[in-house]
Formats: sequence, C-alpha cells, structure tokens
Amino acid sequence: MKWFIGYQSALELWRECEESLRKGTRKYNSSMLPTKPSDSASLRHDNLWGLSSPLHIVVGNPSARKVSKGIKSHYCSIQLPPGSSVKVDDITHVSSPELCFLQMAKDLSLVDLIALGFELCGSYSLPSKGSDGFRKREPLTNIASIRHFLEKTKGTHGHRCAVRASKYVIDGAA
Repeated sequence: MKWFIGYQSALELWRECEESLRKGTRKYNSSMLPTKPSDSASLRHDNLWGLSSPLHIVVGNPSARKVSKGIKSHYCSIQLPPGSSVKVDDITHVSSPELCFLQMAKDLSLVDLIALGFELCGSYSLPSKGSDGFRKREPLTNIASIRHFLEKTKGTHGHRCAVRASKYVIDGAA
C-alpha cells in the first residue's frame, strides 16, 4: 500500500465517493500502514478522486511522515483493529467510517463531532467541495459499530471525546 487516506481527506472521500467505497473490502493488517515516505510528486497522479489539498495520510513509521505542501502526514503508533480501513484500489486504503469518526474527534468540537456521527449513521451526506444541499444515501455505519470500534481503541488521541459524542448519536438521522 502506498497511501492510507485519513482524517479530513477520508471524510471528503466518503462524502463524495461512498458508493464505490462500499464495494471495497474491509480488512486491516497492521503491517499495511505505509512505513516508507511516499513520493509527493506522485500525489498528483494517485489522487484520482480530486481530494482537497493537503491530502491527509496516515503512516505507521515516524520516518515516513512527509513534509509537503500537498500532503499532511499523521503518524499512527498503535495497531489498529480489524475494520479500520477500506481498500480503495491496489495502492490506496481509506479510514473506515468508524476510524474516521475517531480521527475527526481530534479536530472537531463536541457538537460538530455529534453532527458528524449523525451524518455517518444517517441517510444523508453533507455537501463537500462547494456542492449545495444534502445528498440522500444509505448510512455508512451505525452507532453500535462506532461504539464497538471505540472499545478497541482505548487510549488513542481523541478517544474520550469520541466516546462522549457517541452517547448522543442515534441511527437513522435524515
């Protein structure tokens, strides 16, 4: 794997392309996080989805972090549980909706994280990239899956906020 897309970029990808991602296979192996720096010049070629810059990627080795205008690297020091990623193609994985919820807990206020939980567990998607209005779609996950995932990621940055927000989220928001 060359890219593990996470954080804001994963959320953007789920909002824009979730139909094709649903066909992806959920699987995770801790050795799959990139451990070597990727060539940031290849970002223009590999970013087929037209995601906003900087592209947020997750790496499994501190030396794999990239300092680049187009890439923001996030180092993950823990072994992520099964179901943490969805395979997009031969070189790319994206954070699962459950992992994305946990990752976004680091950057969002409690209220915004609750709203994200409603979106992930609801039958709509908020606009991204300047599109107007809500888009109807099937839920990406459910609150039971989010809570189960959070049980397996205790001690990670943002975990407490994610657990707190999950108490207010319900399935089926529309």
